Amino acid sequence: MSQSVQEHRRRLAARGFKRVELALPESDAELVRAIAKVLVRDDDVAEDLRAVIQRSVPDERRVTFKEWLESND
Repeated sequence: MSQSVQEHRRRLAARGFKRVELALPESDAELVRAIAKVLVRDDDVAEDLRAVIQRSVPDERRVTFKEWLESND
């Protein structure tokens, strides 16, 4: 990786950004890009979009072994 790319990523991280790479259907690529452009603004519209997405995405938190045992009482 070039030094300029490393420096760019370091600056992004310092601003609180996280670089992600996704594999998704080609038909969803523009939608994901548009969502990312809104979220990066961090304004009221971005907060509203975050709330909608968080309500729409199922919670897939992994259950610990202890939680699993307790749920089977």
